[in-house]
Amino acid sequence: MDPNQHEPDLPAPPESATPAPVAAEKKISRRQMLINIAIGGGGLALLIAALFSNRWRNKDDEMAGLSFVIPEGAGAEVNNSTLVSAITLPTDITFEPGEEAAISVKNEDSVPLRAGPFVILPGQTYTQRFPNPGEFFIACTVDPAESITVTVLEG
Repeated sequence: MDPNQHEPDLPAPPESATPAPVAAEKKISRRQMLINIAIGGGGLALLIAALFSNRWRNKDDEMAGLSFVIPEGAGAEVNNSTLVSAITLPTDITFEPGEEAAISVKNEDSVPLRAGPFVILPGQTYTQRFPNPGEFFIACTVDPAESITVTVLEG
């Protein structure tokens, strides 16, 4: 480049290219802050309650009350594992005073299987508890003949 030559002047940026003003920082009112804290605290309390519930501690994995086991290989005996019951459960169950009123079904097979109205995942145990006296109906929507009536007698 020749030292006598000057670089061409660049055009000035258009006026519309000026940066937009920065918005003022929005302040949260004391009331809104208290509402946010209450919502967050409530959510935290629900999380803690869930972590200490029986379902999260796997207490339901323990066999309780009247227990049934779906044996390993039972899935090979049924054509469609969730349409045909792998084991037969009684349809009328009565718990006397002092008995642990619960039905547990454990699936020792490697596929989800049905036992009456319950579908149990492989290796899982499902426990239905009945803490109060009364009559309870558990509907089987696949085969209504496999619905269960549970009676818990008052002591």
